[in-house]
Amino acid sequence: MNKKVLINDQVFKKMNELTKKYENVENGGLIYGRLNPRWALVEDISDAGQNAVRKPYGVSFDPEYLNDYTLRKIEEKLYVIGTWHSHPSGSSLTPSSIDKKTMLDIFKHFDHSFSPISCIVKWENNELSKSFFTIAPNLNLVEIPFCNITSRS
Repeated sequence: MNKKVLINDQVFKKMNELTKKYENVENGGLIYGRLNPRWALVEDISDAGQNAVRKPYGVSFDPEYLNDYTLRKIEEKLYVIGTWHSHPSGSSLTPSSIDKKTMLDIFKHFDHSFSPISCIVKWENNELSKSFFTIAPNLNLVEIPFCNITSRS
């Protein structure tokens, strides 16, 4: 699989802030942008929402918040292309069995040639570590490369 993630530099800044804000528990949200079979262009992310339940090993998103945020993004011609979430400091960036199940459940809602992406991050040693994943045609989870791009004006 030759897919790669192109991510807006402002998104990394936002991801960094949302991860540091909830350093000892998981946080996350949806990823917005555009998608084709070869690349995913990430232009924004959401938070989990005001009424989200954040725990050391899981986050339950606030559906009302995500619905409202997603409707605003659609007006900007940005679409849900995946999810992101943090792992607490000291944890691995490897997807857990729950992460894998979530990714496969989301995959079912996409045309399989436009596989969604998932990002796992953690704040450790004063920096944000991150890994991106997608679902291969054989339904295995694969890590995919990313590259930071400059924000559009």
